[in-house]
Amino acid sequence: DTGLEACSKYNVTDPITNKPIRTYFNEKQIHISFDIVYAFDKYLNASKDYSLLKENGYELIKEVAIFAKSYATKMDDGLYHFLDVIGPDEYHERIDDNAFTSYMAKYAVEKFIKYYKLINSINLFDIKNDSSLFEELKEFCSKIYLPAVDDNLLIEQFTSYYSLEDVGVEKVRARLKNPKEYWGSKNGVATKTRVIKQADVITLLVILEELFNKDIIKANYDFYYKYTEHGSSLSASMYSIAASRIDYLQDAYDMFIKSATIDLGVKQKMFAGGIYIGGTHPASNGGSYLSLIKGMCGMSFVNDKYIFKPNLHPSIKSVRFRYFENNKLKEVFIKDKEVEIKEVNEND
Repeated sequence: DTGLEACSKYNVTDPITNKPIRTYFNEKQIHISFDIVYAFDKYLNASKDYSLLKENGYELIKEVAIFAKSYATKMDDGLYHFLDVIGPDEYHERIDDNAFTSYMAKYAVEKFIKYYKLINSINLFDIKNDSSLFEELKEFCSKIYLPAVDDNLLIEQFTSYYSLEDVGVEKVRARLKNPKEYWGSKNGVATKTRVIKQADVITLLVILEELFNKDIIKANYDFYYKYTEHGSSLSASMYSIAASRIDYLQDAYDMFIKSATIDLGVKQKMFAGGIYIGGTHPASNGGSYLSLIKGMCGMSFVNDKYIFKPNLHPSIKSVRFRYFENNKLKEVFIKDKEVEIKEVNEND
């Protein structure tokens, strides 16, 4: 609430020596700013509540776009690259061209362009002083480097990820000298391997669903699943949604349960180094909700309307929930592949 950085430089400790371990989350995990623009855009798309833009929302989106350009480096290929970053997978720090970060950066800049045009078109308020900035960022956006989908339909998580030691989660776990040991940072057991803390490329495929087809999701799911430790409570829900989209119904259900029951005494990761990370996990609870409605119920927002493509696990007999669409409260009932939608009175 002060606007100051609250993440420390030493937020994990070595459980053997009790010495703090330097991490770079607060300096290099820049995708978080782009993620905020994503949230703004999703809200504005669904609500059309443009008062948010007047109440400093536009300024926030603009500053994030300026920040993106200031962080990017123009390389010999004539494109802007995001170097020295951390993606959602926090076990690999200070890497280049993290796919999630690059795609989200481009998304955030595109949204500045979108809302600049919108504000001008409806004369919401005066932003004429930003006309040159608009042209500058439009040019920048067209030259952001995005890691491509290769011939195997895979997206490399970051530059040189494929060159890391090809070893699975359990083999890396066996290398721990202490069960509370932190797997990442400079000398972590996972740092020089392909083992990742949480969904990274999979998160990209889930939240920017309009850019990637089912075959691409399946190829990347099959590839990255075996390397994912799920050391973050935010990981399972992303895999659950992806699994629903590729008809891996058992995986979708299992990951949904993992996310939903994380605070109910089930086995979970309780320490990051010597730091206790147990307690409550409201973000994971939110993720389990998304696993159900966006994953198994197949809810998405298309052309100003919610549509449903359900893919329920047999253990789930039916689902009923309410949502707002164009300021009208609606209720959906889903059973098997059948979808029933009705308008309801807010007082009901």
